Amino acid sequence: KDRLASLRRKLEARVLYDEALRHKRAKKWPEAIAALRRCVELDPNKSGAWFELGVAYYEQNRGESCEAQYEPYTRCIALDPKNAMAHNNLASVLMNVRKDDAGAERHYRKAIELNPKQTHACWNLSDLLEDERNDIRGAIEAIEEYIRRGNPGNDGHQRLRFLQRKLEASP
Repeated sequence: KDRLASLRRKLEARVLYDEALRHKRAKKWPEAIAALRRCVELDPNKSGAWFELGVAYYEQNRGESCEAQYEPYTRCIALDPKNAMAHNNLASVLMNVRKDDAGAERHYRKAIELNPKQTHACWNLSDLLEDERNDIRGAIEAIEEYIRRGNPGNDGHQRLRFLQRKLEASP
């Protein structure tokens, strides 16, 4: 009987997850969030739903990190420690919302380690090291890694030149 109830909850959670993804495609963030919250209530071990909940909060907040993302990303990482994007996104919350630069750096570096194609975390780490730590050499290393990984925005060389000039100008 308990097994049947558990299967029903998982099935209902799957239906809600699929519904949330439809709302996400339609950019209906309140509806996506409601479906995802209900989904993780029914199946709290569904790491993908936790991840998508964090994304939906970000989108609802007009593309800005917010406190509401913290729990979904930490829960996602607890369930799936190798989710590089969850580490990257949690790092952004830690840096921009919680002002926890050490935690942000740790999660950016973890995202970089986990996914050799991860470029966002390289760029973000470069920003953090430059702006919050005044570690220009570290920022240069991070942007060089961004370039090595493909330079998707084709802006890595421009940023690298900027950082190199900044390093040369420093006492």
